[in-house]
Amino acid sequence: GAGATLQCLAARAIVVDAVAVNVSLSGAVAVFSISLGALPPAAALTIAVGAGGGAGGAITVEPAQLAWAAQTWQAQAVRVTVVADGGWEKLLAAAAPVLSFAVASTDSDYKALALPALQLRPLDDTCAPLAPPPNATVVPAGCGGAR
Repeated sequence: GAGATLQCLAARAIVVDAVAVNVSLSGAVAVFSISLGALPPAAALTIAVGAGGGAGGAITVEPAQLAWAAQTWQAQAVRVTVVADGGWEKLLAAAAPVLSFAVASTDSDYKALALPALQLRPLDDTCAPLAPPPNATVVPAGCGGAR
């Protein structure tokens, strides 16, 4: 019946375990994972991950392409880091830095799925904490946290 079809389609899903990615000035690696629903793909499935919104050349994404097959469809980790030479400046200058996804498969159910872009949030985590005077709030210049 219609209920079984809906359940089958709902079981074919792509799940990203983040709503945004904090990328760090210190070079720390941001990690999130992408997994599939309860049913494996009937055919090979790939998801390309890349920088968008002006963030090209500002970050590295490893791996840049994820692949699944009917026999191997476990969750996969994606690692994002800021490029050491000039990446931070490019990221801050980007109009709307995001990670974008392109899904490809001959499995018609998975091929029909589109993933929304993830916002890239620059996080300046290089400033050493200061010992503030009693009853004072101190925010060092240039240490605004997420922007």
